[in-house]
Amino acid sequence: MIENNTIKEVEVTIGLPTYNGEKYIKKAIDNVLSQTYTNFQLIISDNGSTDSTSTICKEYEKKDKRIIYIRHEENKGWNFNFPFVLSKAKSDYFIWLADDDYWEPTFLEKNVSILNSNKNVVGSIGLVEFYGIENFNVKENLVFKIKNLIKRGSNDDYKKYKHVRPAFGNYEKKAEIYLRFDQASFVYGLFRTEKIKKRMIKMGYGWDGIFMLNILKEGDLHVIDEILLHRFVSGLHGGTGYLNGYKKNIVSLRELILPSSNVSYWCFKNIGIKFFLRNLDWFALSLVYCWYSIIKEITMKPNIELRQ
Repeated sequence: MIENNTIKEVEVTIGLPTYNGEKYIKKAIDNVLSQTYTNFQLIISDNGSTDSTSTICKEYEKKDKRIIYIRHEENKGWNFNFPFVLSKAKSDYFIWLADDDYWEPTFLEKNVSILNSNKNVVGSIGLVEFYGIENFNVKENLVFKIKNLIKRGSNDDYKKYKHVRPAFGNYEKKAEIYLRFDQASFVYGLFRTEKIKKRMIKMGYGWDGIFMLNILKEGDLHVIDEILLHRFVSGLHGGTGYLNGYKKNIVSLRELILPSSNVSYWCFKNIGIKFFLRNLDWFALSLVYCWYSIIKEITMKPNIELRQ
């Protein structure tokens, strides 16, 4: 236990948003406390849980002064809870941790070292491994395979970096790489707090992809070449779908009719018309893929819901 840490002295803030997380929260907290790096503060934001989450978190809070537990009387939605924990951070670095994900013991130590040694890097993470659903494969269908053919990047890189990848150099080049990479697990990386607050966007369906494009304006992204993060497949967005998201007021009617339009519009407005036209093939195919997903969703019963 760290007895004398104050918020200003802490180097890393870990934001853990949760809702009815009794099945996962204990493992998540134990995982944080087992890190080889210890100069952190863990902020748990409970979005009005109705299970034993509160009891579990209060017990940990009593045992370790690095843990701050905040309970909201009602569920204000995941798009409230994630920005809320970020708003509480006053340290140099910040990271989100989903209550059903877990890190390798050296996750914080190695990523803090990267940020401390390279001022050009705005975010750092290790390779990511998914777990939770046997034989899970990401977006395996004909449309997605076509998207893979037009990613305009090194095939070796795309094979190596399945869920996160590094990005260095010119902003538009980095933005194109991440746009076509089409994965946003990097949002669970370690970031410079000042930069992530500056580039945080309004959270809605598909916010994470836009956030990655926005944070790249502040610097480069580094990926440590070893698996350090294990993500539960049915976590924040897993299996939610557009129709289910629309029913939960996460997806707007416009997004339901023109899915993926948020990303294309953001790129047009914030990067420029040349970037938009250069990647028009990607935006068009993304729209087709999303329509395909909606049709597929109509024929399948959603079995996973947003938790945080």
